[in-house]
Amino acid sequence: MADVAGQAIVRGAATFCLVLLILAAPPRMLAGHRAALILLLSMGVWISLQLIPLPPSIWLNLPGRAAYGAAATIMGEPQPWRPLALVPSGAANALASLLVPATMVALLMSLNERERAQLPTWILIFIAVSAMVGLVQTTSVTCDNPLINDGPGEVSGNFANRNHFALLMSLGCVLAPVWAAQQPRRPGLGWRTTLALGLIMLFILLILISGSRAGLFLGALGATAGGAIVFPQIRSTFRAYPRWVLPMLLVAVLMIVAGLIALSLNADRAFGIDRALAENATKDLRLRAMPAIIAMARQYFPVGIGAGAFDPIFRVHEPFNLLQQAYLNHAHNDFLEIVLEHGIVGAIMLVAGAAWWLVITVRAWRQVGPAALLARGASAMLVLIGLASSVDYPARTPIIMALLVVIAGWAAVRNPIGRDQLPPAHSGADRP
Repeated sequence: MADVAGQAIVRGAATFCLVLLILAAPPRMLAGHRAALILLLSMGVWISLQLIPLPPSIWLNLPGRAAYGAAATIMGEPQPWRPLALVPSGAANALASLLVPATMVALLMSLNERERAQLPTWILIFIAVSAMVGLVQTTSVTCDNPLINDGPGEVSGNFANRNHFALLMSLGCVLAPVWAAQQPRRPGLGWRTTLALGLIMLFILLILISGSRAGLFLGALGATAGGAIVFPQIRSTFRAYPRWVLPMLLVAVLMIVAGLIALSLNADRAFGIDRALAENATKDLRLRAMPAIIAMARQYFPVGIGAGAFDPIFRVHEPFNLLQQAYLNHAHNDFLEIVLEHGIVGAIMLVAGAAWWLVITVRAWRQVGPAALLARGASAMLVLIGLASSVDYPARTPIIMALLVVIAGWAAVRNPIGRDQLPPAHSGADRP
């Protein structure tokens, strides 16, 4: 939301950092970030075009504009020039929000090979710190953040929304095992593996406590994907052990996870499971509003209502049977909201993004050797963000927006980090 105090601080800091990066650290490498640059430039240009005033003869003939043009006729005023965006302030806010991903792209392009190799560690540290904030929120300690619109008593880390926090924890469930697999090969599991297992348990526990129903699915999928990506290396590590060791270890991990779920249920802290079992989907405002939102997208297609216009324009079209104290600030389906706001241009961008993901995913899984691990993990993390966006709007938050740029960079680069940073594909017994 544009009126949240944290937005001014984040965007001000992003602007300052962006200027410094442009002046002091010229970009060194474009590879891996070309797609992000093209997408950012396309979005920036398109939103800027939405702010250009159009003559009444053009504006009134755009889909869905006639009702708004009637206001001037009723008042006896001449038709003014209006921009394509029905809510210009919302479009300006959306344009300003691109400062965060633009700064991240500039930062990534300024890093050298060694710094890029350390980036997964720093991202995992950030996720772990956010988890620690969420852990503190489970206690009686009051954690009121004046910079965000967080609900009192919610376990949402440094987010205002528990679903976004649960998504971040799910991303950690993918990144942690991939990060652990990057340690130099030594006999045994190594300290990274032990730490990664502990972090995954913590992330799963916080997802349960957060109360996010979508997070339950994303967390399970993220942990499964992370384990599947590194399983060949795990199996290679255990070749020197008896065959029964690895299956027993996997069973032990599953039993620990089941124990965490049982403890959470017994302590009445598994709010996500409680909400999933207790709430009736037919009473969910987001699902009940979906037909009206789809009808709006059809009415304003192919130009859309303009960036950032959903909240006020939905109130114009909101059916009477949906009127209540709770309201929708977003469509809670970001793909649909993009089409509603940006029309055919938004639809083209979504199709292009899906095609790009398919290309980089196929390439990541065709690569041979451990250098592809981070690319595969990044591809899985993009899937998690996409799934979360189908029921919410996480990619509109500065944190997820910035992480999305980093993850996209990991997925796009053929060798995301130097090969010498990853363990060899063969087992320790094969080394001379």
